[in-house]
Amino acid sequence: MWLFITQLKMNNLSKRIGYIDALRGFTMILVVFSHIYIPNDTPLNQFFINIRMPLFFFISGFISFRREQSWSGADVVSRLGSKVRTMIIPALVVGLVFTLMYPGAPISDFFTRPTKMGYWFTFALFNMLCLYYVARRMHSRRGVAPLEMFAKRFYVVGLVSFFALSDLSGLGYVDTTLTLSMTFKYLHFFAFGALCSCNRGWFERTLDSGARMAVVVVGLFVLSWWIITLKDNIELYIAHVSYKYVVILSSAVRALVGYFGILTVFGLFRRYGAFFSENVYVGKPLQFVGRNTLDVYLLHYFVLLGMPDVLRPYVVDTNNLLMPLVVGLGVAVVVVGVSLLLSRVIRLSDYLAYYLLGARNIDLKRDK
Repeated sequence: MWLFITQLKMNNLSKRIGYIDALRGFTMILVVFSHIYIPNDTPLNQFFINIRMPLFFFISGFISFRREQSWSGADVVSRLGSKVRTMIIPALVVGLVFTLMYPGAPISDFFTRPTKMGYWFTFALFNMLCLYYVARRMHSRRGVAPLEMFAKRFYVVGLVSFFALSDLSGLGYVDTTLTLSMTFKYLHFFAFGALCSCNRGWFERTLDSGARMAVVVVGLFVLSWWIITLKDNIELYIAHVSYKYVVILSSAVRALVGYFGILTVFGLFRRYGAFFSENVYVGKPLQFVGRNTLDVYLLHYFVLLGMPDVLRPYVVDTNNLLMPLVVGLGVAVVVVGVSLLLSRVIRLSDYLAYYLLGARNIDLKRDK
């Protein structure tokens, strides 16, 4: 009976989970907060940065894993084709339009900048999905090792790529055009999400363990403090070890902070899932944002163009933690709201929704 219930829980992962949608919405607000003014080197933003992108990729890996799914060659091609239409084309079109509107940025900057004018996330995630789909196809063909073993091996590949391939700047335009460094820098978080989804019982037991979570939360804040203070004390570390090893150590610690952040925030939203349900005032808007993260991600850069400098002293030019938390996150919520309003306007046209936002369930041939 226990095995049957466990399998049933696994199969239900294909359905939307309310607190995960709310978590995605919360993470999207953190992304917008970081982009209000760039650079934003306040301690609060540095703390958020080390958590938000690992969280996004983790959630993507978590919801991408399916036990009962066909992985024939045709299925893989079909899924990748769908991702090209719903992810790559919108990011490419909207990103190029934004580059044209950005003051002083030639159109080539979209391809030559490692961050693709801010749109790198979509391309990196697509690369991860390509790797994941190919790996699942290969596993399906062999059909020997259980999925748990596949998930562990895929995660090991992600870890190895983090240490060996997260800096491919030597490839020049090949790296920046294909977003390779960013892909391998965060692949292990995506793979960790797939691993936790595959072994959901183990993952939930970890989150439910008070002792383990105490270590995680304390580790999150202690290591985050170390990362934030490293910038002001880097000469002290270099005096004892070479700069190369300081970079390796800081990268490893940042990754560990990402894992601690994932467990802390995911555990928080899971434990208080009822608070983030659609029937609660806080949960309903967060879930709505979480179900429309791509729209917000694509459009929020336009809303941020010309952000008034009057807010800068309260968001960036301060070491006060409370001020940017209140003002910055408040502005981020407003920007998210305006972005969602723009997306509703764009979706009035099936053609614009199809090509700019990758809208699903639209048949343009029907309108001809």
